[in-house]
Amino acid sequence: MNSTIKGCLTGVVLSTILVTGLVVSASPATADPASAAATCLANTRLNQFTATGSPYGNGTTLSWDVTRGCPEVTVITSDIPLPQPTTNTSLKAPSVTTEYNLYAKIGGLPARLLGTRTALAGKIIDYVYIAKARAWMGTPGDGPDADAAKVIAHKMAGAFTEQAKRIFLGKRIDIHIIPHDAKLTDLPPWRSKAGTTTCTDEDPEGEEGCVNDRPWDDVRGASSGAVAVGEENLVYIEGKSTYHHGHTLAHEFGHMPVNFNETLRNSVQTILNDRGPEASYVGQDVNTRQNADEYFAESTAGLFRYPISATSLTEEYNPTWLADHDVPLLKKLKTIYNVLACNSNGFCYL
Repeated sequence: MNSTIKGCLTGVVLSTILVTGLVVSASPATADPASAAATCLANTRLNQFTATGSPYGNGTTLSWDVTRGCPEVTVITSDIPLPQPTTNTSLKAPSVTTEYNLYAKIGGLPARLLGTRTALAGKIIDYVYIAKARAWMGTPGDGPDADAAKVIAHKMAGAFTEQAKRIFLGKRIDIHIIPHDAKLTDLPPWRSKAGTTTCTDEDPEGEEGCVNDRPWDDVRGASSGAVAVGEENLVYIEGKSTYHHGHTLAHEFGHMPVNFNETLRNSVQTILNDRGPEASYVGQDVNTRQNADEYFAESTAGLFRYPISATSLTEEYNPTWLADHDVPLLKKLKTIYNVLACNSNGFCYL
């Protein structure tokens, strides 16, 4: 007799979930206990195992649905038996992006791996100025600026495919909010760039190299091992000009998959080379087409509908535009994000 169990683990405290069972009434006339247990294990089937949410929302939810090969099954997390059907929840997130395994186990037989899912790690960081230390100190994101950042980051990270989340295993995506009265280079991760500019001798300014050379002190959005975004791009700050709200964070967050995956970057560069300088690109063409990183990041902002301006080029920041004008990159984006995109004829890329 088969039966089904369902449960969920919200947050990501445990890296292993065990589905365990005992074989009962194993008749010597039909099978010995070890053989019956092995059959039970082999007949246990995973129907569903998902990881939804993000560290910028209420944590990651792992949900599973297992059809057991034996009726007497309990779900065990951290060796604590729970009633069945069972739901186990936690609002904690891992300190680094972590892989979680779902196992079936019967008696003394080796556990059988049913599936693997990944939970992302990251947080929003605000800054306060400490006069005594003459330095900006990071604090947990709080207030309207952090709330705005959480909405955007949760939307994007929550759309990551399993393949995309695995890019960040052992890492995290932290988002640093640059205070409107501070410089990027006041923040610890970017202090080493103080007094330097965004273009280098190896990557000079020009059509085929770096575009818009400027001091790092003046930069209001950055992405390397972490993301930085100016406070004024998240909430209105009187007297501070900025791109359309949300665009900078969407663009810089869009860099992250390419930052940590050279294979992805190379495949995007191939698409860029094939399209060439005469093709149309999302946003300001001269900036978007300068390299694979900018191409992927600005197109990501387009996929999530965060335009660079409220008054110009807005029609390009839309998945429909990508489906009409840049199918090769849209297909690549779809390996990273679960976002529905349909062209103007109604054909949808799932």
